[in-house]
Amino acid sequence: MSEQSKVVNVSELFSSFNQSVICVLFKIYRVLVSTLLIVFVPKNCSLTSDNGTVTYKLCTFSDNLHPHNRFEFGGIVVNFVALALFLGLHIAEEWREQTLQSYLAIHGEVSVDALDEKSKKHVFFSHKVYKVATLVTGAVFIGNTIISGIIVHGKYLGDETYSTFVTNILFITPQVLKAIDVIRHDTAFQSIKKSKVFYSFVKDDLQEVILEQDKKEGSV
Repeated sequence: MSEQSKVVNVSELFSSFNQSVICVLFKIYRVLVSTLLIVFVPKNCSLTSDNGTVTYKLCTFSDNLHPHNRFEFGGIVVNFVALALFLGLHIAEEWREQTLQSYLAIHGEVSVDALDEKSKKHVFFSHKVYKVATLVTGAVFIGNTIISGIIVHGKYLGDETYSTFVTNILFITPQVLKAIDVIRHDTAFQSIKKSKVFYSFVKDDLQEVILEQDKKEGSV
């Protein structure tokens, strides 16, 4: 391999690595601002002086993490529960996608049903875990949005309060809708990362083994 080829390969690897890091950081940022709504949405922490004068003040990060009543405390707890569930959903998503790619293919001659019982259970179990994770996360996401909305509304600072709140929710909504669409299919497994791609057949190397076994059984 020439020096120039080595430089090109290193450059491509470095570029790919940078893209992956940026993608992961963006996902983390998106989940943080979309779940920790009480923490990241600008709110009013007004101060009242001894003579009764009210001074409007933007809540600091520290203010947002120190609740003033039980309802705010519960809201912050729900925020962090939602954060943990979304991170768990991402792990389930990656595991399911890797499992599908290990056993299944988009095109082929042999359907999923031809897999041996152990492999089939592995595929269906990864899909079931992702399905449960999606339903639980989706329910908590709705609850978190409602509770956070009530708390944020009570500390209205200006138009930026509502605009930031809505923007942060819209950050994560497409992921939730995509996950719900994916779990609707229990026989043809839809890919999460590739739009409108379904894993409906056995992977090529496993397909060859199954076809060979079928030939042997047919000749007996």
